[in-house]
Amino acid sequence: MHTKSRKTNIKLLLLTFIVFAAFYIISVTSSKTAFATDPTDADTANFTVTSTRTLTLSLSNTNVSLNLTPSATGEFSSTASNPLTITVSTNNDTGFNLNMTTTTTNLTRTTPLSGSFPVIETLGSSGSITATEFAESASTTNKWGYSLDGTNFNPVTTSKSILSRTTADIDGSPTTANLTFGVKLNNSIPQGDYKTTLNFIATAYPIDATFDNAFSIAGKHTVTYNDKEYYRMQDMSPWICSMVASPADTTEETTETTQLIDIRDNKVYWVAKLLDGNCWMTQNLDLDLSPNITLTHEDTDLGWATGSNRQSWRTNRNATSQFSYTSSTVPGWAYTNGAPVSASIYGNTTSDAVYAVPVLDSNSNFVSSLQSCTATGLTSQQCEHYEVGNYYNFPAIAAQNNFNVHNYAIGQEIPDSICPAGWKLPSGTAVQQNGETVFYSDYNNLYTLYGAISDPFSSEYLPNGARIIQTAPLYFILAGDINGQSEFVQAGVIGTYFAALKNKDGSIMTSVFYAKTFSDWIASTPASSSSVRCIAR
Repeated sequence: MHTKSRKTNIKLLLLTFIVFAAFYIISVTSSKTAFATDPTDADTANFTVTSTRTLTLSLSNTNVSLNLTPSATGEFSSTASNPLTITVSTNNDTGFNLNMTTTTTNLTRTTPLSGSFPVIETLGSSGSITATEFAESASTTNKWGYSLDGTNFNPVTTSKSILSRTTADIDGSPTTANLTFGVKLNNSIPQGDYKTTLNFIATAYPIDATFDNAFSIAGKHTVTYNDKEYYRMQDMSPWICSMVASPADTTEETTETTQLIDIRDNKVYWVAKLLDGNCWMTQNLDLDLSPNITLTHEDTDLGWATGSNRQSWRTNRNATSQFSYTSSTVPGWAYTNGAPVSASIYGNTTSDAVYAVPVLDSNSNFVSSLQSCTATGLTSQQCEHYEVGNYYNFPAIAAQNNFNVHNYAIGQEIPDSICPAGWKLPSGTAVQQNGETVFYSDYNNLYTLYGAISDPFSSEYLPNGARIIQTAPLYFILAGDINGQSEFVQAGVIGTYFAALKNKDGSIMTSVFYAKTFSDWIASTPASSSSVRCIAR
């Protein structure tokens, strides 16, 4: 009797972003004039000096594959005999930094099983381990990681500096890093192809750039609106975000922020570079939808995701409703055939914007209430972060008409959104735990880094967690939502934010937090409507 070996293929698809330093062309012209007896006999000599900064990045391979046959106790294998060699060259006198980034730290099966995508998780965050420990420890089973020396393996994170040179040691010679990937699997992992995408971004400008510096160096130009100059939301790029300084700590003082303008409607939004290495909107999206407005690939998050070729979208109904937050029912809001809808809420008059302002209640709990912002003593800049923005149902945020979420597999990220071009909806990763699908979200990762919750799977606040989520530099707000019965509910009590991830029961995942308790993901039907924050691609 013959036994067929069972192989699991690990495919690392490495997409290279080769990012060049700004090309500074320095031209110096000098002239020398000698007069003879008459100025008309002048003798003039000119010379020009040109200096160019260069930065190049290359990979020895753009696809790395590892074939592995699992065993009952766990089998370890690595690419140590054939590492990925990364080479960076520059004449930039301030040096360079090379970042390895990814949108998901897990290896995900390329085809689903029973409607879900099995994953191989990255190593735990307790530090590096040796190849021997990787191979022999029970805790590393069904994990993967990377190594820069072929011996010590580290967890893959969403953004990690893996190579750099400083001003002192730049001499123009190439600098290389040899990247090794290791995986350990047992028989519980379904056979198949598992892959992820790693991006390598080299920057030769000081990493502590401001938003204005980064946009300027990238060759972007400001637009004038209401006598102020703004860079455009649509000009954001992975390179620009990587150039901006990451905060040194959780405080507002070390967090780089700016205001960018959305060219679709000239609304201005605060954005910030946060601890997770991403650039986030730090106020809610307020884009009004209308059948008279066509959103395009150039101005909206359409066709930017892998495998998406969307070029334009226009809602098939008059999707924007305006109503007073003193009324619990939204006029004309009824969910019909998956049609996209958005709503704005107003105060006692339609000219009053509504704010979800953090205040202390009678029991000293940190909550939000819908009220006039200036009455709380906050600055006008702080108040702008607390504007509640619009509420969108899922067809609206996915830029779809008659959207059918059942077309997507469990854990699959919805490709398009109404975020500006260069931005997308936050997402997450579907993880199998004890036979159940649970979700690791971009939101919860952020809340963990800032100390609001203990880990990304937590279901309760740490001390002061509610304050952390609602105040600078995160500014998430308790704006309430609109439920499936077209009722505006829980303003000042709950914050709900859509994420582009399909849930197991056919619904969409929503990140939820409360004034006094905490909950990560809940299922959100396409009929309900929530706030939207966008994250830079």
